[in-house]
Amino acid sequence: METTCEVSVDSTLHIDITGYAVIGALDPFEDARTLPLENTVEENWGPEIPAVLADNGAVVSLPCGTGDGTDALLVRIRIYGDHVPEDERRDRVTAFTRSYVTGLAEQLDCDARPAAPDSQ
Repeated sequence: METTCEVSVDSTLHIDITGYAVIGALDPFEDARTLPLENTVEENWGPEIPAVLADNGAVVSLPCGTGDGTDALLVRIRIYGDHVPEDERRDRVTAFTRSYVTGLAEQLDCDARPAAPDSQ
């Protein structure tokens, strides 16, 4: 199952989020290689929560299903435009992604949550 959310302002796309509910986790590192992400780094946000972070997006795997027989989610986030200073982009993308994935886990009543940045 695929769900997409796009945020546009004045007909200009700024954020594109796509979530894939799957059976068996998808590898965010492999998936990120197919995307035009800039300056990627790989992180582990907790048990079974690998993440790829970039200046213009992120890909995160979450070990939670959507209640329809799926058992994992892959979330792709792309940020468009350079309305944030370059030295702040990754921090802002990371903070947004962590917040989004945490909220998604809560909404799905999933036990898995991204670890706090200090505890990684």
